[in-house]
Amino acid sequence: MKREICDRNSRAWARRAKDRLHSTSLLQGNAPFRIKASVEIQTMAPRLRITTDKGTRVAHEDLETQFEWIPLADHQKNMNGLSMIGGRLERNVKAGTLLLPEHFEPAVHRNNPIKVRSGGQGWVLELDCICLEDGRVGETIEVQTNTPDRRRKKNGRTMHVRVIDGMTAELID
Repeated sequence: MKREICDRNSRAWARRAKDRLHSTSLLQGNAPFRIKASVEIQTMAPRLRITTDKGTRVAHEDLETQFEWIPLADHQKNMNGLSMIGGRLERNVKAGTLLLPEHFEPAVHRNNPIKVRSGGQGWVLELDCICLEDGRVGETIEVQTNTPDRRRKKNGRTMHVRVIDGMTAELID
């Protein structure tokens, strides 16, 4: 009975939240509960001003940015507007569309060289690597060091990096 009342109240609350929050809970004893939430964040969102064809390079005039609420999942994939300028679109994109990395052609390609950077306060380490897969700006890809490991008699170690531009990536391992 107690669980039924709580579930009814949480369902009513979820309906009032316009289906942005769904929950399944058991409130008796030491049982786990799960909450599924749709989270939005306010950020500068770059959108296209006009419908743009596949293969077109994005120019500054093509973008309009404004503060708006977007889903957190899209924000995590979002690129800043400056890194989009000069990028070539992989498909046709309608006016008003929130631009995401998947709208652009890959910035790096498999077997191409890339510089991987890692650093902290006062130091930066740069390593020459080879891409093991294609990747767009902001995506995580696997790379391999370009120098052989003589002690183990095998080619360099692999690592995961985040693509910054067509020549540079940032170590995330």
